[in-house]
Amino acid sequence: MSNQCLLRKLLTFKMLPFLTITLAGTCLNTAYATQAEEFGKESSAATSSTSLQFSQITETDNGHFYVAQLKDRPLKVVMERVTYKSHKDWKTYAKVQGNGRLLDIVSQKLKSGTTADGAGHFESVLDYPYVDDRETWIAYITDIAQPEFDEHKFEYYNVDQVYTPRTAAGNIKMFMTVTSSPNAKITTHMGISLSAESVFQTPRYTNLSMDLHAFAAKVMLKRNAERLFMITSPTGVMENIIAQNVPQGVYIGTKQMFEYASKVQATTFEEFKTQKASKIEEEIERISRIAREHLEWSHQIDDLEEFEALPLTSRYLTKTDQGYALSPEKIAAYQETKLQKMFEDFRALNFWYSLKKSYKGNDFDGFLKAHPPILSVDQVKCANHSLTILNPKDDQETLVAFNDNNPSYRWFFRDCYQPTGLTHSVAVDLRELAKARALADSTSPK
Repeated sequence: MSNQCLLRKLLTFKMLPFLTITLAGTCLNTAYATQAEEFGKESSAATSSTSLQFSQITETDNGHFYVAQLKDRPLKVVMERVTYKSHKDWKTYAKVQGNGRLLDIVSQKLKSGTTADGAGHFESVLDYPYVDDRETWIAYITDIAQPEFDEHKFEYYNVDQVYTPRTAAGNIKMFMTVTSSPNAKITTHMGISLSAESVFQTPRYTNLSMDLHAFAAKVMLKRNAERLFMITSPTGVMENIIAQNVPQGVYIGTKQMFEYASKVQATTFEEFKTQKASKIEEEIERISRIAREHLEWSHQIDDLEEFEALPLTSRYLTKTDQGYALSPEKIAAYQETKLQKMFEDFRALNFWYSLKKSYKGNDFDGFLKAHPPILSVDQVKCANHSLTILNPKDDQETLVAFNDNNPSYRWFFRDCYQPTGLTHSVAVDLRELAKARALADSTSPK
């Protein structure tokens, strides 16, 4: 190990925990040397230490616009910078794509699936495009033969035009946001979605998402070859698609999620009752209150046969010569059943619910083991103030660590980039992602 590499390792573990450390150079170049060499054969050799060249991609407008031809499809893939002028334009587009009435119609047309999640995240990222050093981009696929950078392409765009396209929006098939900053070692892809227009068009192009992800990865590497990972919080369906297409380089969840899951699985029923004592007491009181109210009702009705047939009667009460009375034994048995259900739900977790639901294989545990986490956060799922990315080959080694005091990464800690609901963070090796789909040669017919 070189002295420089050793020095960087020492700095990683000895400096203050809230000091922002960005590891680049000797250690990272050593760790990714073989990968970068192979990648260079496909993308052409780097002309500098800060960029990779992709001959298939055309760059225009002072680096604000990138375009390439998809392989074997009459479609172009584009990535354009959100500027001060074009921000309002793209917000208009986002609001139309996220229109509630339109989303309902699109869902009915798709029959299975929806564009609501993607369109909603797309718009939320565009709420704050100019924070610190953040660069917000829009990546999209279009059937326009020669796309050009236009900051006013959606100036008069509205919901009615979805059905009778009269702007460039009618040519867009799929879209998403891409965010990074010039010096950041990460990038994010958020809000990927079919366009509403594409759902009503014939032919409807399918299997486009990886073309978009791979192209965005290429552009981000073209702009800065030191970038390492794309981090996102996809739906279960999208997460499975990425994992299937990037078999080497997808890392699911966070270290804290797996640690918490292991702790939960090791918890016994008695330990659970001790840990959740107050919640269990509330549940017992709720059940007892329902039982008492049901008993009081028995004194107010005439048709006892109908009352006897009610599920609550057999669950909580016992019949006596005078009518009905609370049955402590039945109530206790039902309470125990409820506690067991609470315990099962506790152990089941919901970390992997969406991912597992859309998983097509037969060994989900094996799938998780094949994609171990390399993200370490200050919460369980979310990075509220700090994030550490570990070396996939040695989880005792830190590749990148940063916090929300660093302007190059502060944007990442905004809510729109953090997992919500049933989603969780996923880190994807940017070079592996870029190789997931090839572009047409620049000399190929368009």
